[in-house]
Amino acid sequence: MKTKITIALLFLATFTRLQAQNEKIVVELSQPGKPYTVELSMIHGSIHVIKSPGKELIIEATSGKTQSPPPPSKDGMRKISSGNGFDISAKETGNKVQINAGIPFNPVNITLHVPDNGSFKLGTVSNGDIKVDNVAGEFELSNVNGGVTLNKVSGSAVVNTTNGGIIATFTQVSPATPMAFSTLNGKIDLTFPATFKSNIKARTDQGDVFTDFELGFLKDDPKVVRTSEKGFSRIEANRWVTGTLNGGGPEVMMKTINGNIYIRKAK
Repeated sequence: MKTKITIALLFLATFTRLQAQNEKIVVELSQPGKPYTVELSMIHGSIHVIKSPGKELIIEATSGKTQSPPPPSKDGMRKISSGNGFDISAKETGNKVQINAGIPFNPVNITLHVPDNGSFKLGTVSNGDIKVDNVAGEFELSNVNGGVTLNKVSGSAVVNTTNGGIIATFTQVSPATPMAFSTLNGKIDLTFPATFKSNIKARTDQGDVFTDFELGFLKDDPKVVRTSEKGFSRIEANRWVTGTLNGGGPEVMMKTINGNIYIRKAK
């Protein structure tokens, strides 16, 4: 009996390892400490970018779910591999890193540990979100069925989603770089430093625009309804709202079909 139990446990461990795969790749930059570029486009899964104290990039990928082994068939055969694994690879040339996540059957969750001063072109289609934490750089991010979150980042961003919200908190903003945030179904919630200078252009077809900045209007002032809720102004916008923050600067465009737009001043 003890031998049978041991064999069963070994089989369970083998099956779990086959179903939940992990990969780790360390990418050395040709010119460490200098600006670099990362490109990643994937079909199924999420992308998480985290600041790393080192000068190299570390790519971690996880796929699969822990499952109990299936029952044996009538002839005693068991399925120990479904062929749903993934192959991930990375190529670095002249500080440009291209990551290939393949087309796995199951979602793949990729975490990138990166230094500051990178340019990131990242995209996913389904079964995951894109999140960036505490990284300085330029971000070009797209997601079809999921959201995008930028948490305590600095630099600039162009973000597009189809079915998912956009949340971004900037600690610093590139002073001369335009930015754009657009989605079809979801809110757009942006927080900027109190001294941020910009020309804003915002529109929501099924929602409202809110801000706690002192907004200077450029032209065609929309009707502004002052609310008592946390000092925000609600801007009734059935068309584009254009205005200035702190006297104006590079344009920040925000557009959604179904959702509110929030332009917040960092506390």
